[in-house]
Amino acid sequence: MNWYQTAYDHALWVDFQAYGRILATDRDRLELMNRISTNKLINLPQGVGVATLFLTATARILDYVVVLNQGEQVLIITQPNRHEAFLNFLRRNIFWNDRLQLQDITTSTRHIALIGKQAQQLLSSWWPEPLPTKRYDFSQHQDLTLVYSDTIAEAPSYWIIAPEHSMTEVFKWLEQNDVPAAEFSAYDALRIEAGLPLAGHELTEDYIPLEIGLWDTISFNKGCYTGQEIIARMDSRGKLAKMMVRISTDTTHLTTGQALLNAEGRIVGEITSVAQLPTTPEKFVGLAVVKATEALASTQLYTQQGESLNVVGLAGVYESDYL
Repeated sequence: MNWYQTAYDHALWVDFQAYGRILATDRDRLELMNRISTNKLINLPQGVGVATLFLTATARILDYVVVLNQGEQVLIITQPNRHEAFLNFLRRNIFWNDRLQLQDITTSTRHIALIGKQAQQLLSSWWPEPLPTKRYDFSQHQDLTLVYSDTIAEAPSYWIIAPEHSMTEVFKWLEQNDVPAAEFSAYDALRIEAGLPLAGHELTEDYIPLEIGLWDTISFNKGCYTGQEIIARMDSRGKLAKMMVRISTDTTHLTTGQALLNAEGRIVGEITSVAQLPTTPEKFVGLAVVKATEALASTQLYTQQGESLNVVGLAGVYESDYL
């Protein structure tokens, strides 16, 4: 059974060690990030997590992080290989009267993702606390943290985060339940199929959050933050020039960075992520950012070589007024 079938029939786990983990403590552990990022973090309840974005002055994406309020401390999850850059960014934004301590715990902790149809059922018989049911909400038992991360392979997926020494029992439990390890490339393919963005692909300075369906990372009724004026202006217009879509083909070899053309031969977008699924027949899936007029399911687009592909549907979260 290949990793794709395993995800849809059972479960697998993927090493997320490349994702960064930063602890924030002291009085302003939420206030500082609240004033410079897109989502509302002040009064975030304990046990709740949210995603938030850090933008340039022109509202381009610098970083996407997940913030977990653990009470006296906040755990920040960065994108892969972004923890040092993000930590330096936060430190540059600490003012003289801020009370905030930051600790990079990436190397002293482990982070894995549990993905697949049976992931929730397996956890329900092992995890002693109620399972989190909303995206980025979490629960804790001893020094283990369980986070509801995404819907992947048409089922809830989870993160398990713990100090290095506490993962021995987790790996033993995975082995006892015949949950195999998969390469990060397997997760990459599944997240593309599910329409989830990733740093270096969709989460870059090439795009504005609303264009790639990141509505759930933005509060429209909080105070100012870098890039807020442009976000508010785009929202008030009620329409978008670009949108992120899922694409697929079983006949065309796709590559990241390829331009996409419409039926009239005009360039209307670009492929941002690509993966090949081990299905029968094998097919390519991808994410692309295209003109909003081409972002309809079943729209046929073309590579510059004239090969065709199909728009499966929108990726990300969009307000209904924009659809």
